[in-house]
Amino acid sequence: MGSRCTSMTPASCFQRVLFTAGEGDGSKGSASHLCKADVYDSEYCLRGDGSFLVRHAVRGPRKDYVIRTVYRRD
Repeated sequence: MGSRCTSMTPASCFQRVLFTAGEGDGSKGSASHLCKADVYDSEYCLRGDGSFLVRHAVRGPRKDYVIRTVYRRD
């Protein structure tokens, strides 16, 4: 599908994500971002039902956590 910036302004882009075909009619992408001593490894999954998943694994000297969010329409 191509590269997408996850921020509204390309000059301050948090990550550039290259999406590829996933299972069914969805697509997947991943990217990493270094912020000082912390690394943000992210996964994005756009699902065929219109929902999407965002997962950020954050690692650093004082950080070690995962944020997982699923967005779906009501």
